[in-house]
Amino acid sequence: MHISKNKNYLVIYYLITQSKLILLILKENMSNDEIENVVQQNCHLIQEYLIEVASKQFRAPVYNLQLTATQTKQRFGASGQLLISDIYYDTEYGENSTNIAFKYFNEEAGALVELKNSIELDFRFKSHPHFATPKLIFASTKDPVLLIYEGINAINYDEIEVTNKASHAGELLAAIHRGNPKPVNKDIYKGLARMIGKYIEATGLEKKISDGLGRSFNKMENAMSGCDPFSDFHQSNVMLSTQDDLINKVYIIDPEFMQKGRFDRLEDVGTFFAFQLLNEYKETKSIKNGLREVNEFLKAYQRLNLIQQGLTWKQMYPNGCPLSFFVAQWAIMDSLDKSMRLQKVITDPELLLQIKFADYILFTDPFKFPE
Repeated sequence: MHISKNKNYLVIYYLITQSKLILLILKENMSNDEIENVVQQNCHLIQEYLIEVASKQFRAPVYNLQLTATQTKQRFGASGQLLISDIYYDTEYGENSTNIAFKYFNEEAGALVELKNSIELDFRFKSHPHFATPKLIFASTKDPVLLIYEGINAINYDEIEVTNKASHAGELLAAIHRGNPKPVNKDIYKGLARMIGKYIEATGLEKKISDGLGRSFNKMENAMSGCDPFSDFHQSNVMLSTQDDLINKVYIIDPEFMQKGRFDRLEDVGTFFAFQLLNEYKETKSIKNGLREVNEFLKAYQRLNLIQQGLTWKQMYPNGCPLSFFVAQWAIMDSLDKSMRLQKVITDPELLLQIKFADYILFTDPFKFPE
């Protein structure tokens, strides 16, 4: 076994053989006992890390550590499966526990891209120590393709109520987007708008929404807002750690879908807020509360962007704010995804409500850049 310490990483690379790493295929219908068995049979991969953690917890060298129990939650994503486990152990000083995330990938390429993107994010966060990615403990690109991360003591953005969380998320995204702005590749969004128009024909809202998308799209003309996006900037991928009811650390997780290109930076903003705004619209037929949060986010993003690149939102977008385009397209594309998965027609009440939400956003065009 070779241990390499680099920056904030403790990366353990194993010479993978069938005798050292058990190949266990995860299935959606696994029982709780089967899930715990997967975790327990792979805990030997992080034995040295657990000893290091226990030594810090007990403030004394730990030499004898025995696994006593695990308690695990299973999640499924586009690229694989995640097991988040509380690992309980006994030492010569007593019992304790720590949290570990086992991320299994369907393909080797996905794991390699996530590793590369995590390193890139660490570089971008170098001057922002309150932003971080989870520490990587173990990496395998053989069967199974597996990354093991240190668990983090933090709560998802969409599950925590704390002051200024939108400001912290806005600065986080500005740090992720760090780099010289470029012209946007508008062809990406033209093709998307055409597909949307065809999909919503049966709703009777095709012309209204197409016109609204066109008006919003025109605001990208002459914009210097192209960036390398995070591309999966959902609220569940931003986690906040607090102390005395104040945010002291902000984590970004699952960077597998970061990519190079000339994507519009507001696409990440739209992804971040669209689900929240949709839920508020369902309940109140307005987005009053969410809009305040969006404004707080945009101000904080601009504050850090001025330091990094010397640019305001209005300088990047001389024709106005096209955020409505990205919120609306998210709502429509999400309804398309549900239509395919649930085998429902677009006029199904749940899906139609999302189309009407997109129409509402495009008609009211409520998003403005801060001064």
